This record gives sequence, C-alpha cells and structure tokens, in this order.
Amino acid sequence: MSNDKWIPIGKYPKQPCLLCFESGHMVVGYYHEIYDEWRLHTMDGFETDMNEYDMEDGIPIAWQPLPERYKKGK
Repeated sequence: MSNDKWIPIGKYPKQPCLLCFESGHMVVGYYHEIYDEWRLHTMDGFETDMNEYDMEDGIPIAWQPLPERYKKGK
C-alpha cells in the first residue's frame, strides 16, 4: 500500500481529515486553531478533544484528506 497521501503532522488541516496515530490506529478529526488542540470524531458521532481520548494510541503522526462521499450509481 502506498504512503504518498499521508502528510506528516506539522502542517495542520482546518477541515476534517483522517489522522494516523503512533499505534497505527486511525480516526477522523481536525486541528482547532483557536483552542490549539486536535478535535476527534468518535464512532458514536460525538466530537471530543484529544485529552479525553484513549492515549494508549500515542499522538497523531500523519494525516490525509477524507475521500469524497459515496455517490450511488458512480
């Protein structure tokens, strides 16, 4: 599998993106500039800051843009 779509942390996205953690776990989130923190979207549809997240996964190390939504018939 290619690694060319991953962007190392340092250039922060303002839109939701796919984050990859040190553990390899991936989650949807974005960087909130005002609060200077990552905001994560949980599986049940809620948003949380990273302090409330299970830190066993470490910290985000890379991100990539989310794909376009599925369009039926395409």
